[in-house]
Amino acid sequence: MTLETKYYADFNDIIGLELTCPACGTAVAHTLAKFSSAAYQCPNCRSQIIAQSQTDDETLSNFVNFLKLVQTLKTPARLRLQLKPLVSQTSAGQQ
Repeated sequence: MTLETKYYADFNDIIGLELTCPACGTAVAHTLAKFSSAAYQCPNCRSQIIAQSQTDDETLSNFVNFLKLVQTLKTPARLRLQLKPLVSQTSAGQQ
C-alpha cells in the first residue's frame, strides 16, 4: 500500500510574499496589499532583490494582482494551489 500526502493552499490564505536577497540572504515579507516595486531593494544591504527590468517588474506585478483578483472570486467552487512536498518527506519515502 502506498500513502501519499498532498499539500494545498487556499488563495484566501495567501496574505503576502517573501523575497530573499541573493546578496546577503535577508528575507523580507510584504503583504499583498502593500506590495510595490519598493520591495525590490534589500533593506539590509541595499542590493537589488529583483532585477528592475520591465519584464520582471510587469510579471511580478501581474502575479500579485492575479492573487488579489482570485481572492475576490465569488465562485462556489473551492480553488486551491497544490504544493510540492517538503524535501525531507520526499527523500524519507525513498529510503
